[in-house]
Amino acid sequence: DGELNYLDGWPHITGLAGSLHLDSPDLDIHLKEALTLGGSLVKDSGKIHLSPDNKGITRLQVSGQMAGPLAEGLAYFHKTPLQEVVQHNFDSWAATGQHRTTFNISMPLGVEAAEPRVKLDTRISAASLRIGDLNLDFTELSGPLQFDSVDGLTSKALTGKVMGGAFTASVGSSAVAGGGFKTLASVEGRATLEAYKRWSPIFLLDPVTGDLGYSARLNLNTASGDLVFDLT
Repeated sequence: DGELNYLDGWPHITGLAGSLHLDSPDLDIHLKEALTLGGSLVKDSGKIHLSPDNKGITRLQVSGQMAGPLAEGLAYFHKTPLQEVVQHNFDSWAATGQHRTTFNISMPLGVEAAEPRVKLDTRISAASLRIGDLNLDFTELSGPLQFDSVDGLTSKALTGKVMGGAFTASVGSSAVAGGGFKTLASVEGRATLEAYKRWSPIFLLDPVTGDLGYSARLNLNTASGDLVFDLT
């Protein structure tokens, strides 16, 4: 029942059960069980590897699969160095539901100003998400979501409900020169006019009832901190 702090600023791993193998200069730790921010490790999926690369620089790699509350998974963007990577853009986001995530963190050790490369491949189901900056609440969220600390967020098919109607969304990102990334979420869906009017009161729509179809685009630039939402 051990505890490991693998990188400064990142959550400790606790409740460790596993095995250690040293074949100098390589070190491998195989994790059978563990707990950390984001949930519990899927049994026998964890691995921590230390070895020098072809330039003699020691590299740390942490990988595995975890499952747990989506709120804890989102907390990586609130309570770890990823908060600076995304320029605090997710600070107003809150989530409920469950996730199952495959993760990979790699970093050269002893290299000045080096940053970890983080890759997450997440599946969410029956989740909810609130984006406080936009005063929007998404429910029944399901689908895959990938994150790369260099390339950003991507998803081919997210589904859910917002403003009383169902939607489908895709997410794409591109790296920004000098660091950061631009992310575009494209959404197609329907909403009830009552819910839409509560979100965006427009007196001209007061006598109108029913529902409406819409297209929306959410643009996030972590380099500048800009968040823009367009609805048509």
